[in-house]
Amino acid sequence: ALPPELAFQLNELFGPVGIDSGSLTVEDCVVHIDLNLAKVIHEKWKESVMERQRQEEVSCGKLMRDPSLVGHIGLDNPEQKSSQRMGKKLLKTLAAPEMLP
Repeated sequence: ALPPELAFQLNELFGPVGIDSGSLTVEDCVVHIDLNLAKVIHEKWKESVMERQRQEEVSCGKLMRDPSLVGHIGLDNPEQKSSQRMGKKLLKTLAAPEMLP
């Protein structure tokens, strides 16, 4: 079952599925996915975690070389940061306990 937050996000991102998002029921949020899709979601989650860790390591290295960068790390590409925030938000929703079988 999709958590309501994820259902609303998917509705905003890709359009309605034929049900008013304000009247979603638990049954409306049930989605059957195959093992291949589950594996793709898991791989994307793993890639996101690894990328975040890599970025943190790079940021830490930059800070150690130049402490004046503290307020500037990661602000060079606002579009990428926005995309990362959306991805993290979706991943947090996917990782919610309700999603576990």
